[in-house]
Amino acid sequence: MRFKPSPVELTLQVAVTSARAGSAGVHWWLIELGGELSRQSVVTQTVKLTLEPMLFDETGKLVDLLVDAADESGTSAEDGPGEVPLDAVD
Repeated sequence: MRFKPSPVELTLQVAVTSARAGSAGVHWWLIELGGELSRQSVVTQTVKLTLEPMLFDETGKLVDLLVDAADESGTSAEDGPGEVPLDAVD
């Protein structure tokens, strides 16, 4: 049985929060009058990456990347042309 790796999706989200506050007032002896104003905003950016595993040989040609059980020598008995064991890849 062999398996072909499927694409991997990564979703990254970055949120930046900005807060502002201000106050004003009058303080006289024991009496204090005043007010306060605040504002907050949030900006969110989302980046989605799709990574698809690909394997190239030393000449730059695309090689099928298949995952299967390996024997003790590190290669499968069913390895044919164009198939490279995972432990043989640098």
